[in-house]
Parts: sequence; C-alpha cells; structure tokens
Amino acid sequence: MYGQPSRLIELVQRGMASQQAGMIDAAEALYRQALAIDANQFEALHFLGVLQAQRGNLVEAERLVSRSLTLNAQRAEAHLNYARILRDLQRPEATIESCNTALRLNPSLIAASLLLGNALRDIAHYDAALASYDRATAMWPNYHDAIYNRGLIQLARGEFVQGWACFDRRFEISEQTVRRPPLHGRIWAAEPLSDKSIVVHAEQGYGDTIMMLRYLPLLQRARAQVTFFVAPELVRLLRTLSPLIELAARVDARTFDYQCALMSLPRWLWASSGFATAVPYLSAETELVACWRARIGDHGFKVGICWQGSPNSKADRGRSIPLAQLAPLAQVPGVRLISLQTHHGLDQLQHLPPGMIVETLGEDYAAGPDSFVDAAAAMHCVDLVVTTDTAPAHLAGALGCPCWVLLMQVPDWRWFIERDDSPWYPHTRLFRQAERGNWETPVHKLADELRRLVAAKT
Repeated sequence: MYGQPSRLIELVQRGMASQQAGMIDAAEALYRQALAIDANQFEALHFLGVLQAQRGNLVEAERLVSRSLTLNAQRAEAHLNYARILRDLQRPEATIESCNTALRLNPSLIAASLLLGNALRDIAHYDAALASYDRATAMWPNYHDAIYNRGLIQLARGEFVQGWACFDRRFEISEQTVRRPPLHGRIWAAEPLSDKSIVVHAEQGYGDTIMMLRYLPLLQRARAQVTFFVAPELVRLLRTLSPLIELAARVDARTFDYQCALMSLPRWLWASSGFATAVPYLSAETELVACWRARIGDHGFKVGICWQGSPNSKADRGRSIPLAQLAPLAQVPGVRLISLQTHHGLDQLQHLPPGMIVETLGEDYAAGPDSFVDAAAAMHCVDLVVTTDTAPAHLAGALGCPCWVLLMQVPDWRWFIERDDSPWYPHTRLFRQAERGNWETPVHKLADELRRLVAAKT
C-alpha cells in the first residue's frame, strides 16, 4: 500500500480490522469505498473477495480474488486464499495448482500443505495427500488439522488403531465444528467402568449418531451406568436401543465419573469389539409399521428412495443426487418408487421427467418432531431402500433393512475405499461414482441390479 493516498490506506486498514473482528458488513462498505477511489487496489479487491467467500458468494469471491492476483501474483497467502475458494467451488485440480504456487513462493506456509493434502484427497490421491500432511507435521509436529485429516484417510483404508487416535483431534482443529458440551466428569480413556457412571454426548449429524449407537450397549455390558445426551429428534427412536441406557435431550448439571464423545467410543472399544456388528440394533414401533404398511400396500416391488441431505451442511457438497437422475429405477418393470425423503428436496417431486412416478406418503409422513420413527417404520414396509450418503442410509443399516447407497467418487471415510459392501451394515450395498460428479454410471448399475433382483422375486 506504499505510495498510495493516506485516505485509501486508512479505508483498507479499517476494512481489514473490521473483517478480523467479524464485522463483515462494515468491512465490505470500507473496501467498496476504497475501490471507488482505486479500482485496482490489491488489498481491497483481495479481501473483499475473501469476505464474499465468508458470505458464501463463491463465484463472486473467485472473480475478485482472481483479479487481485493479476495485480500481484507474488503473495503466497493470496494464492492460499484463492485455493480455499477453489476448493469450496469443488475444483480440486485448480486448488492443487494454487496450493503449489503458494508453496513455491513460501515453502513454510503450513496451511498450504494442509489444503494441498485435502485437495489431493478430494481426487483420491491418498498417498500424495498423506505426504502433504507429513510435510505439514514435519514443520509443526502437533498440527491438529493435519493429524486429523491424516486420520480420515487411515480410517478410509481400514487402519483403525492409528485412524481413531488421529480422528480424536477433531476437537482441536482450526475450523472446529465439534465441541464438547459443558459436562461434569473426567474424559474417558478406556478406564474400567464397573459400577461407574459415564455420560456420552452425541456430536455431528444424525447419521453419525445412528452409526455409533452400536457402542453404547457395550458400556452398559461393562456394568457402567450409561447416560446418553442426544438430539430431541432421536430420543423416541433410540428407546429401542436398550432399556438400561438413560436418554436425555438436554445437558444437565449432574456429575458423572466419566464423559465421552460418541464418536470417540470406537477408539477405546475397537480392540475388543471391532465394528460391534450386532445388527439390527434399532427397531421400529410395531403400531407405526402396521400404519404405514396399510398406507403403502403390498403390491409391486417397493423401493423407498431418499436423494437429498441437508443443503446447509458442507458435507452435502457432491453427495446428494437430483431426484430426476433416479429415473432409470422407475423404468424397471414392477417397481414402485416411494419417497421416504423428509424436509429437504421435496420440491423436486414437482419436476419429474416424463414417465417417472414417485409415490408420496401424505403430509402426515414424518411431519412431527419424531420424524425418524416414521421413517424407520416405513423402511420396514418397503422391499429395498435406495439412498444417498445421508442419515437414512444409517437408519436403514441400523434397522437391518436392505439398503443400496449411492456414493460420490470420494465419499466420507466410513464407506472405505472401493468396497461395494459395508462392514458397518451387513445388509447394505454400495454403488460408487467412477468419476467425480457423474451419477449416470452408478445409477444405471443400480438399476440393472434392481432389475435382476425384481426378476428373481417374481
């Protein structure tokens, strides 16, 4: 900013201070005032672009930051910011290029090594990703972000002992989305539990919770008094897990001997219990099953479908599928497609391609606060559940219902690498993208398998 008018410098500096303080609106106004004076002011352009990324305006963010780099391409941190935007835009190859540029300008820019590893993981270059994480931890041995992300690859490869330990760094990473609630008790690390009390708290999404519930009865069998704090929406569903486990929808002020995050349980129980595959470990309510069976009927081969996860979650990028792309399933003779979708994506039912019919279960399906119990009951009334990588995949798996899951090319770690089955859920089959963003191949493969399955049953 040297040699520029003092008023311009003042505006940019105030904008940067406001942005760092989280005053986004004020920062944007200041940057725009600066750009009204000089449309080519690097910092104003660049940090306005970063600000737009914070707002989720990724296309505008990319335009602004790209333009700033044409004015000054020698700042490593600027290339790193650009790489972050490109990754959010799901452009991993361009992300890798920008990270490499940042590292050429500043080889010690540790965050660029981390982001490079993540982008390499996005395109299934796992060995190269691990090497990038290793370069980061060579500079900073206790770099939580790199250790955590290394753990995701280790878990996906089935390297559980190392993977679970690295996965526990999720509470320490910079973009922390998981926090421990204010519980009173020592953090459990495999100490004996006989006659001890332990409180376990849910974390992350509904699917994560349903997946890891399997470990709670193991604590109870170790003669512990088990309390589980869980989202209110899941309490009624989870009552079928074990009558000896206390379910609580709100954290309270009690003191326990131990506390543990739900997804940390396998770290301490893996050696003795592995996948703890007593499936099913949840069940549906008998009266609700009868209710939805009467609604659905017995004719045809009934396929319950779910296609959309929460669009508000970063984890949903690339994993949901447009409903219309499931049209090949509707072309299988004898198949009835029945929507088990709740909340998000229901608007797509109004825009189906010609010849595609998707039945719905009425406005009272999953309409109340206990929507999961309706979904669980309905899954027992269909012959097969077909879903993307979202909570219904875990619900069907935990219920022991036949389920086929459509996966993006590089899915979450829990689905492993290249497998078409799931050791977590013995009744589940996996259909993976062969290339990023292309659902056509796995959908047609699934449709072909469905055609064979229906033919064998008729």
